[in-house]
Amino acid sequence: MQLSRTDNIFIYSFSDDNNYNSLITENLSLEDIRYMCEKLCQKGIKHIVVTGIKSNEFILNYIYNHDGSDYYIGTKKIGKDRCGTGDVMTGIIAGEYLHTHNIIKSVEKAVEFTSLCIKRCEELDIPHHYGLCIEEYLTQL
Repeated sequence: MQLSRTDNIFIYSFSDDNNYNSLITENLSLEDIRYMCEKLCQKGIKHIVVTGIKSNEFILNYIYNHDGSDYYIGTKKIGKDRCGTGDVMTGIIAGEYLHTHNIIKSVEKAVEFTSLCIKRCEELDIPHHYGLCIEEYLTQL
């Protein structure tokens, strides 16, 4: 299991006095990620979403709730990694959660929208560092 970025690990290491460098050099298991989420929820966080977990040909998004329940929402990997994908995901999750107060539906909507945009980028052969083609799909949010 591999986190696609180190942002989530940085937040955990900072908030729980862990060594950031040792965490990013380790290959984290889903159990490791769950443990980190448990520790963060002990500090009062209600929901945690870890996006962009690579698992073979899938990208997983892990949701951990303060009550100990957890969920995985995955999708088949489309094309290459793209700059800004996590930012788009986070923005949609936050906005949708404020609207629906349902973290699972918020992540599902973010995954659906982001996948649609990535697929369009691949069809248009947009360079990965240009980010996502979101404009033509914004009305779907």
